[in-house]
Amino acid sequence: MPHRDVDDDVVAQLDTRKAAAAASPQPEPLDNPFLTPRNADPGQIKQPKRKKLPSWLDHFNGPDLKALFKSSVAVWIGTILIFIDPVLNSYGQALFFAPILLFILPSTGVVLMSVLGGVSAILGMALGWAWGVITMKAALATRPAADTNAQLAALSQTVAAAAQRNISNPSASSGQSAYAQQLIFDGAMLDARVVATYLCMLGLFIYLMARLKAAAPKLALITLFAIIVSDIFLTIAPLLPSFQGAIPQVLIKPAATAIGINVVCNLLFFPESTSHICLRQVGEVVRPVGEFVGAYAAFLAFRGSVRVDEARVVRCRREVLEAFKALQANLAFLPLDFSFGCWKAEDVEALRKPLEDVLAAFMGMLNLATTQSAAAVGGAAAAASADEASRPLSSSSSSSSSSSLPGSVPIVQLLSRVETAGGDQAVAVVDQPLWSGHLDTFQSSSQPLLSAIADTVSAIIEGVELANKRRWFGRLSADAYAAVRQRHRATIAALERELDAFSKLNTERILARYDQRFDEHGARLDAGDKKAIVSADHAKALLATFVFEERLCRFGEALKGMLERVVQIEEERPTPRLWFPTKIRHAAAWVFSKDEEATLAAAESSNASSGGHEDEKKAPDGDAGDDTLDAEQLLATLRRHHGRKRRGAVGRFLLALTKWFGNAEGMYALRMLVVSIALALPATALTMFMSDFTYSFIIRIAGTVTGGVVGLVCWYIGAGNGPGNPYGMAAIMAPVIICIMWFRLYAPSVLLPGVMLVSATMFLVVGYSWDDTHIPSYGNPGVGYEIFWRRILLVLIGFFAAAIVTLLPRPPSAARHITTTLAASVRANQDILALSVLAWRHAVQGKSVTAVSETVTAATIDTFETLSALVEPIQLLRFEFSSSVFDSATLMAVVRAHGVFAVTLAQLHAYTASLPPAFRQQFAAASGVLDDDGVVVGEVVAVLNLVGQTLKTGDALPAVLRPRMAERMVERMQRVELEPVSRERVCQSEFRRYCVALNSLLGMMEALDELVVGVKGAVGETYSVGFSTALE
Repeated sequence: MPHRDVDDDVVAQLDTRKAAAAASPQPEPLDNPFLTPRNADPGQIKQPKRKKLPSWLDHFNGPDLKALFKSSVAVWIGTILIFIDPVLNSYGQALFFAPILLFILPSTGVVLMSVLGGVSAILGMALGWAWGVITMKAALATRPAADTNAQLAALSQTVAAAAQRNISNPSASSGQSAYAQQLIFDGAMLDARVVATYLCMLGLFIYLMARLKAAAPKLALITLFAIIVSDIFLTIAPLLPSFQGAIPQVLIKPAATAIGINVVCNLLFFPESTSHICLRQVGEVVRPVGEFVGAYAAFLAFRGSVRVDEARVVRCRREVLEAFKALQANLAFLPLDFSFGCWKAEDVEALRKPLEDVLAAFMGMLNLATTQSAAAVGGAAAAASADEASRPLSSSSSSSSSSSLPGSVPIVQLLSRVETAGGDQAVAVVDQPLWSGHLDTFQSSSQPLLSAIADTVSAIIEGVELANKRRWFGRLSADAYAAVRQRHRATIAALERELDAFSKLNTERILARYDQRFDEHGARLDAGDKKAIVSADHAKALLATFVFEERLCRFGEALKGMLERVVQIEEERPTPRLWFPTKIRHAAAWVFSKDEEATLAAAESSNASSGGHEDEKKAPDGDAGDDTLDAEQLLATLRRHHGRKRRGAVGRFLLALTKWFGNAEGMYALRMLVVSIALALPATALTMFMSDFTYSFIIRIAGTVTGGVVGLVCWYIGAGNGPGNPYGMAAIMAPVIICIMWFRLYAPSVLLPGVMLVSATMFLVVGYSWDDTHIPSYGNPGVGYEIFWRRILLVLIGFFAAAIVTLLPRPPSAARHITTTLAASVRANQDILALSVLAWRHAVQGKSVTAVSETVTAATIDTFETLSALVEPIQLLRFEFSSSVFDSATLMAVVRAHGVFAVTLAQLHAYTASLPPAFRQQFAAASGVLDDDGVVVGEVVAVLNLVGQTLKTGDALPAVLRPRMAERMVERMQRVELEPVSRERVCQSEFRRYCVALNSLLGMMEALDELVVGVKGAVGETYSVGFSTALE
């Protein structure tokens, strides 16, 4: 028998655990939401009823109910102020703006974030107020005092004449001032010079704020309220004969009060520091990982009867990423945090990198489970067609045989010498269905490791929960806390043992199936021996096992690293204390950064680049610093144009000025300016693209109507036909506020604009009705239903005006914006590829490329952030009427293929950078990416360039551009002579990484082919002059 380099004690221990696991009762697999029956109609299977609420309703837990309570109480307090007459008389008729602002900025989450949101609103109002005051001063100065006095004299005469006609009425004299005010608001003091000044100066301010809103979405609150206040000046100020700079206080006073209520409720009701919130969110991110580990173990045990539910996997991925995104937003405020507990802000921040590694590996595990589920189906199909499965790989069938799993061709070459002279094909020895056999081995080897991984996840959750809970009461004793730390250290040791044992045992058990292909010394048999022949299905199964093993080990290593960090912090911070803020600059950096979500593949690439580089992490700091500088400068150089004729300074200035005014932000700002001046209303219905506008129209109309109906119900229940009872109004508003706040906090984000309009319209109906019955004034819209239909009419007028400026002169196409952004992203991938090739050259020469790898990973993450931001606009394309040849389905396929290309490129770079020199040189020889002629890289860059240009222009691709990149790479690898492979070499982890690197390279080529196919499906082909025949 061949020699097996496996510790017998480890094998015995794992076999004992396997027997114990088999003897223990197994849970019913269908009780797990990740698993569904295989090869059956779901409609005919009676699955157990899972009492699972919808995601937007499944929030009946402590933290969510606490957030709902304090947010609803804050809005209710703001609402009660409306019904207190002294407060209403002091604040004015816009007091209902306070609860509206509390819906916009609910009292939940980080206190500082709520404060900054309120300060942003106040800052926007202050900007609008300051500019309005400056504009009022300038406008009044344009009208001479003589003209002003003449108009005032004419106004006085009109009022006196009216008083003479009503001299018999005793109240006529007391109503003269009100009549004069009515005349002023009717335009008696209008002057063309004053109006022109207001329009010019306020129009400029609105234009600049609109551009700022489009360029910096995080400053939306500032720009929104600045435009609202400026519109108050635009509507009222031209009518006034004298300077009255306190006009906006009718909004600013309720807003300031709302911010105070927000902060007080956040501090009084269930207060939480930023550190406590972040620790709770870390547990929310990690908890689904533990749930999936149990599901994955059940799938391996029952894979013959169940399969992985891909829809549930996608939902799990989305939920985890949403929780991680919320955590990232709160981490930015940790340097400003006051907290009492064991861990300080830096300790919580230190969990970010280990958590990113865990998430990256977890996304790989999700893909691993779906791949194995599909592989089980493939294995059954292979067993059904034994002739096809047992056929050895030949040069004529290599590409088709390996299409389902890239990289199997090199594995065949490594394990056998396939000779097909004269078309005679030898028959490989296949003892049992390959997929089933390999998965049996993988399942038996991985069960102890999965059990250790589940224990590690539980230990991580326990660690963060103990640090976040029992801060004041029920605190653990020192001995109990030491016992917890000791148990966590034991968990780490157990996971280390299982990782080492799994890596050895799984490889040995898999290679046991290929014992007859090696001699007694572990060397591969001669090519003339038929036992040396390896079929394509053998290669696929072996490569899949390497990939599966690498993913699972990487997942375990990531969890081990995070638990080690938790234990380290536990040992350094055994007792709670009061922690004070440390830094402020991080919050400023967050404000001016773009908040776009990285996709799963980007996180996985980040993990791939960070793992397995132990030899390079030990490089001297000086070398890393030099590499970092060189990598950054090189990337900037690659993105710089070379050899292009430069225009003159005047030409460049005029071209830049034209682009600045004519780009998407400039046209959006111009449309907002036109609508704001035409209607003297804030143009909140405007969006940057037509698809967003259509969806916004639907959701906002629905929200306005719903809010109006809710407001009418509240008013007529609480007031009936009278002036209204403050106690009845306060009572009826409480349950309505709770219901709307629930949707505000937990409804899907796409419904948020509609929910906000429901709350705003409801308070407009109730607030104005109360104002009209308690502090009546000229210009009030009425009571109850009158307010409702006026509001509906006003919203419709605003939308029709916005539709006119949106459609003319040309609708802003979201498809055009998406394709332009995709083209730029494709061009960025060319830069990443070029930088990766240079890094590979450095690696072959023995230089450290750790810093270059970090630069490549960062650029890849930027690419995925861009692609992630495009997903929602692509989904909204169905609401757009566009002449673009790219529809939502095509663009989603392009984004998917482009994302796969980017992540496989990042994985390829990460795995090749961690290879030892011998394997690096062998990879370079097999792939040809480092050849001096640059044919391989040149083809990839040329295809990317053509695809990017086609995305921008929509022109057809040449027919000669065929999706054969992966096929040509396979053919190249078949022609390369590789050194012999021994059993000892196959057992090396470096060899497995080498195989995974080849798999990533072919995966990148297949993604490029899919990218070409996706683009061609929209634009078509041209220049069909027989190239295909020549190529074939």
